Amino acid sequence: MIFTKAKIRPILFMIIGILTFSSCGENRSSEADKLQETQNWIYTNMEKWYYWYADIPQANTLNFFDEPRAFFGKLLSEKDGRNKVPFSYIEDRSKQAETRSIAQTNYSYGFDFVLATGQNSQMYGLITYISENSPASEAKLLRGDLIETINGTPITRSNASLLLGGPAAELIINRNYTQQIQVIIESARSINDNPVYKVSRLNNGKVGYLMYNHFTPGGSNAKKDYDQALRDAAYQLEGAEDLILDLRYNNGGAVSSAEVLLSILCPASIVGQSVGYMQYSDKINQKVDIETSEALLGGAPNLNLESIHILTSESTASASELVINSLKTYMTVNVIGKTTVGKNVGSIGFDKGNWHMQPIVCQIYNSKNQSDYAEGFKPGVYTANNTLLNSNFEVEEMYPFEEIGDDKDPLINRALQLINGDFPRAKTRQSATQELRFILNSVDLRRQNDLVVNPSFMEEFMEE
Repeated sequence: MIFTKAKIRPILFMIIGILTFSSCGENRSSEADKLQETQNWIYTNMEKWYYWYADIPQANTLNFFDEPRAFFGKLLSEKDGRNKVPFSYIEDRSKQAETRSIAQTNYSYGFDFVLATGQNSQMYGLITYISENSPASEAKLLRGDLIETINGTPITRSNASLLLGGPAAELIINRNYTQQIQVIIESARSINDNPVYKVSRLNNGKVGYLMYNHFTPGGSNAKKDYDQALRDAAYQLEGAEDLILDLRYNNGGAVSSAEVLLSILCPASIVGQSVGYMQYSDKINQKVDIETSEALLGGAPNLNLESIHILTSESTASASELVINSLKTYMTVNVIGKTTVGKNVGSIGFDKGNWHMQPIVCQIYNSKNQSDYAEGFKPGVYTANNTLLNSNFEVEEMYPFEEIGDDKDPLINRALQLINGDFPRAKTRQSATQELRFILNSVDLRRQNDLVVNPSFMEEFMEE
């Protein structure tokens, strides 16, 4: 959307007037317009769509010649984000994006990771899972590998984004604190990272297990229908007495995929109903329902659950939290693991040339008008009218990792104990590796995936 001259504040005309003057009499107003074009685009869309638009400074207090990223940052509300890290962001896609995640499968090494610190405060990139047929799998990287360096440079908070994707690289890997090996990983490329990572049955088939790693409808071509993979998983889980949904590495995604998952998990009696909504600002004045339906099931079975065990970490966010918030209205939701991020808001993407802007535009509610998880969902039992926090539900991943889906995994094991009626005290594994500390909240490296798909009502605004 172009920022028309009619909307430019008087101060901008003064600036342009100054730039128009030159010793040779050349009119440079068009040059000034060009220098401010991206900033005007940012301001126009933020003023119209930003959920906290009332907190945006007046245009005549801003410098429209600021670099776009700095200019965007000056528009953000203090209410945006957590721990002084905003959820809204802007990036120049002509450069290597610092906000890529494995779910952005057009350019990836094919492994997901978190930051961790070990002995002597050394920092690592700790690999949590590997995608098939990716540079990472071809390099024979493993879940639990600790990346010490990339191209000879130690891993730090400031350079860890290099692990998200780039050219061929040399990695030094610490494997299980027992060996240090050199690995050459090929250049990042388009990969198939099916979010339905693991489907199995535990406890002699009585308990279903699903690890779902991001809410993505499909990949980069028609053969990658991830929503259909989710429906196929429902067939494998049908008939289980209990279900463990593993969202510990899931930092969000598309609402449309969340609606598919909700249609599979919710009680059969509410299929076809709205289970929540996205409320936009009073300027936009729109409410968009979050729905379940037979159409979303696409012939797959509804599991008709009365309760569910959801595994979480400090990276669990956005659409994952939407699912928890929506389901707790209709069933008992047991949250096992660590407190989630607390992203109860959603965003929409805007593009102009190489610039991509993702501002927060709405707040997320369930059917009981509840949106009270800005501090995250803590481990415990959640229902529509009651929250029972319980330290027995708090579990941290332990290193070395167990295989995904293994019943010896600490989070899965705790869920099975609770399902079987055992409420144990938390135990700490005693080993030489217990000093490894996970830094699971990687919001400073990878943004939560877009929570909101562009609703149809946007068209009337975009035509202006």
